[in-house]
Amino acid sequence: MNAQESPRREHGAAVVEMALILPLVVLLAFALIDIGRLIYTKIDLHEAVQEGSIWGAYNPDDYLAVQTRVAESLNGDVYPGDVVVECPSSTDTVRVTLSHGVPLITPLFNDRTITLTVSAEGDLLSDDPCQASP
Repeated sequence: MNAQESPRREHGAAVVEMALILPLVVLLAFALIDIGRLIYTKIDLHEAVQEGSIWGAYNPDDYLAVQTRVAESLNGDVYPGDVVVECPSSTDTVRVTLSHGVPLITPLFNDRTITLTVSAEGDLLSDDPCQASP
């Protein structure tokens, strides 16, 4: 091996190493983006159902308004029918639950949607009876 061949071989080795590592780095980047999107969406959904439970605490007899309030606070990303309003019989509370699917961009997974479910409860602040969604 002479002095002129050594840099060439090292350059070829660097290309091979890059070809082996690059897919893993790209996959890791996609996974980190998906994790960030899931965390952001979970926080956004939780804030929306909290707002819905507060609205339901003051207006427990109008579950349609609660569903609409949650959907509007998510800028129409969910349908009002996806929001479930419940009235636990043993307590004076209203529970708002929402399930929402988040599509993933990471190409490794076969099922490319993760369903996030969030729920919030609020104490009734009205004398009206609680009305649950059908």
